[in-house]
Amino acid sequence: MALQIAQDPCTLAFRNFVKILQRNGRLSALIKKNRWNVRSGGTCELKAFGVGECPYIILTPEPGASGWGVMGNSAAQHLFPIEIRIETGVEGTNSDDSMNLWGLIRDAMFPAAGTDDAAEALALRTAGNISRIEVVRPAWSGTPEGDVQMIKSSGLVLLHVYIGTPV
Repeated sequence: MALQIAQDPCTLAFRNFVKILQRNGRLSALIKKNRWNVRSGGTCELKAFGVGECPYIILTPEPGASGWGVMGNSAAQHLFPIEIRIETGVEGTNSDDSMNLWGLIRDAMFPAAGTDDAAEALALRTAGNISRIEVVRPAWSGTPEGDVQMIKSSGLVLLHVYIGTPV
């Protein structure tokens, strides 16, 4: 981190979302550590992923439209949604691989109740002040990329983050 300043609540929410995905056993077994681009300044983020790096996941945070979430004296809060673009790449031209990778991502975001993954995801969501994860567009596709024999996909997830903003 270049700037030595306190971590913003939106940064914490995004980083905890990344942890939810990367700590999922099935997803981390499939996606090698250097095949995650999570905008953290890592060396693997310096070049575009191609067919040789498949499968991969790229997570890019962007601000959503904010507004008052809760009003009232000391409880005033703004909703600061974080739009996360999820990009994936799988080798080959079989759309099943793209859909199945998305299924692992979805299951990591919403793990089955009563599992260790569910307990850890809930703890990370709570610590990151993520009140809700909303899938806007799944990250899978059935369209191969030209001659390179890979399917690239892009989806969108929305994190609902409320931050106290006294009036």
